[in-house]
Amino acid sequence: MHHIFYLHGFKSHTNSVKGTLLKEYCVSHHPNIQVHLPDLNLPPHMAMEQIHKKIAQDQLTSLSFVGSSLGGFYATYLANYYNCAGVLINPAIRPWKLFEKQVGFHQLPYLVTANWSLTIEDVYTLKQYELADAQDLSKMLVLLQQGDETLDYKETQRYYSAHKVSSMMITECGGNHVMDNFAEKIPMLLVFLLQHLSLRNI
Repeated sequence: MHHIFYLHGFKSHTNSVKGTLLKEYCVSHHPNIQVHLPDLNLPPHMAMEQIHKKIAQDQLTSLSFVGSSLGGFYATYLANYYNCAGVLINPAIRPWKLFEKQVGFHQLPYLVTANWSLTIEDVYTLKQYELADAQDLSKMLVLLQQGDETLDYKETQRYYSAHKVSSMMITECGGNHVMDNFAEKIPMLLVFLLQHLSLRNI
C-alpha cells in the first residue's frame, strides 16, 4: 500500500475539493493507494507533529506528499524530510512574508477557524520548515498557473530552480490560485509519484 498525504492550503480544510478529488480518483483507479487528508488548521508545529505521529504509529514507509498553497510549503519540507516525492500546486514560499503582506501583523491573532487563530508565533515558526538552498528538489513536481492571483508564479519558479538540483515544473497560462482544472492533472501527478516510488525500490 502506498500512502499519499494531501495537504490543504490556508483557510481550507480536510475535505477540500482537490484533496477529495484525489482521494476519490485513487479509490476508483488505484486501490493500492491510500490518500490521507489531515486537518492542518493548527499551529504549524502541531500540524507537522500530527503527520509525523501518524506515519510513525502506523509504520508507513511508502510515502508521497501533495500540497496546495501553504500545504505545498509543508509538502516541500515533508517530502525532503522523508526523502520521497512530492507534487506542489501553486505552492507558497516563505509564507511568513506572505502573511505579513496579505494579513498584516497588526491583525494577528487572525481567526482562521472556530478553533484556531493564527498568531505571530505561528508565523515565525514557519521559518524553521524552509529548506536550505543546497537541498535536492529533483523529487518535486511543481504545478503553476500564471493567473494565480495570490502568489507570484515567477518567484516560485526562481525558488524551485535555485536549489542544488531543481524541480520539474509545469507552468500554464491563465488559471488561478485554486487551479480549477486540477482534476485533469491527477493521472499525471500519480504517474510522477509512482515513478519515483519505483526508482526507490530498484
